[in-house]
Amino acid sequence: MSTELSTTTTPARGLTLSTMEDAFRFSQMVAKSEFAPKDFRGKPESCLLAIQHGSEIGLSPMQSLQNIACINGRPAIWGDAALAVAMASAVCESVTETIEGEGEQMVAICTAKRRGYERPTVARFSVAAAT
Repeated sequence: MSTELSTTTTPARGLTLSTMEDAFRFSQMVAKSEFAPKDFRGKPESCLLAIQHGSEIGLSPMQSLQNIACINGRPAIWGDAALAVAMASAVCESVTETIEGEGEQMVAICTAKRRGYERPTVARFSVAAAT
């Protein structure tokens, strides 16, 4: 195994971590830096596992660190990363997000269509439901 950090880059994904040693050295560096989210600081093992989890669903190392949180011991993809992973999937035909109404009557609507399914799935979340 190489002990040098890989500097191979690709236009869309940045740094390539091709060995376990590469990934762990990178995780150690991130864990010591201000770039690590608070819960990953000083925890290179957690950084490495978040990077691995993200790589399995198509996220780059830095995307993984910024968009995967450990909640009660379980990795969770959050924020825009969840939508991005879904939209990148070959089974995703479309996702549309809209907002109707104003003030206390406001409702957010997400319509998602899976390829091969006849009808889309529609989810609504209102201001009233948030309170």
